[in-house]
Amino acid sequence: MKKTLVFIHGLESTSQGNKAQYFRKSFPEMIIEDYTGNLETRMQKLRRILKGKNNLVLVGSSYGGLMAAQFALEEESRVQKLILLAPALDIEGFEKAVVKKLHMPVILYHGTKDEVVNPYAV
Repeated sequence: MKKTLVFIHGLESTSQGNKAQYFRKSFPEMIIEDYTGNLETRMQKLRRILKGKNNLVLVGSSYGGLMAAQFALEEESRVQKLILLAPALDIEGFEKAVVKKLHMPVILYHGTKDEVVNPYAV
């Protein structure tokens, strides 16, 4: 089955940011959209975009990592792999321990000198 690749940018980024441009060039079929507003507004848009799609590989950067993890928790059977780039999982109200209960591969990339998202909070 064909995988559906999805990149979810961070809070202050866009679909035109450096990571998005890299992924667009490397994976032209990747779904890359803009997200604005609070977490629930962003999640509603993500759910709308991914409605009916399966075999998802979600790549989330910073706040987009939080969104990807939240979606995977809600729709685990549809997500094949979760790739988190310096995910902002230390947001109040999100229980990051539940990510450990996911039954799909979860790949975490995080620099130890990150000044925006504390790597030790993940």
